[in-house]
Amino acid sequence: MGLIDCAKRYSAYNVNGFKFRILERDLWLKKQNNGVFGTFGTRSYASSSDTQMRFGGVPYYGRLINIIEINYHGRFSIVLFKCMWTNTSKGIMSDEYGFTLLIFSHLINTGDNDDDEPYIQTSEAQMVYYVEDEFDKKKLVHTCTFKA
Repeated sequence: MGLIDCAKRYSAYNVNGFKFRILERDLWLKKQNNGVFGTFGTRSYASSSDTQMRFGGVPYYGRLINIIEINYHGRFSIVLFKCMWTNTSKGIMSDEYGFTLLIFSHLINTGDNDDDEPYIQTSEAQMVYYVEDEFDKKKLVHTCTFKA
């Protein structure tokens, strides 16, 4: 029968033992719960002339911007997180202390390309916390990742 033609939208969702909130809701709160992390299988090549495709786990850091529940006529439903993901090659770096620095002005999966996919299933999400870098306000420091 397919999808019901309207979806539910949430500003917070409990999954994997954590309460995730969308970025817009977190802006005015002291405790930030919009950080998302996941390791996802990605196809890649060493260079443009490489013909050997490799498949491996790539870490992605993001911020939760939307939570959507899609219902298939009461038979089952799926809840998806829409995230803005920092670019894995330009937006992730390490500092001299080993902390991961993220630059969210370098994004991927923005919808500009056919294969952009900003959505993940809620079961794939791990919660992460970021703090603003005091020396460079454009960077967020990944402080910890929580696993269920």
